Amino acid sequence: MRACLAIGLLLVVLTACDAPTAPSDDIVETLSGTVQPGGEDITRFFVMKAGMLKIRLQALTPGGTAVVGIGVGELNITGKDCFTHGSAMLSAVNVGGVVIWPYVTGPLAEVQIDEGPHCIEVYDPVCCNRTLTPLAGPQSYTVQITHQ
Repeated sequence: MRACLAIGLLLVVLTACDAPTAPSDDIVETLSGTVQPGGEDITRFFVMKAGMLKIRLQALTPGGTAVVGIGVGELNITGKDCFTHGSAMLSAVNVGGVVIWPYVTGPLAEVQIDEGPHCIEVYDPVCCNRTLTPLAGPQSYTVQITHQ
């Protein structure tokens, strides 16, 4: 009888170990703004724990053939400027895709990020590359960031 009871307890413990895992601890944030022709828009976010960062462009409106630059970086000491670590040029074609500046794009694009205050800067890239066509009008954007 004791052997049966011990086997029963062992089965309960083993079954509990096979239970579904807890939901992901990743934090998903949606950041939105508007970039004006010749301008930039900086949106701030805070990372509580160093880890991986993914960025997904959710919307670019009105889009069309417009190209915007997007970079991720740290806020300066005043919290008004975003010092980015490179950037990617994005258009409506990139909506829905995960994009990390400027080296990796695709469904698994992610980079390491430290804890602390960070920023996303969306800008009219004509400021940095005079061969591009300037924005004809304001572009509203929505990006989704995922971090730990």
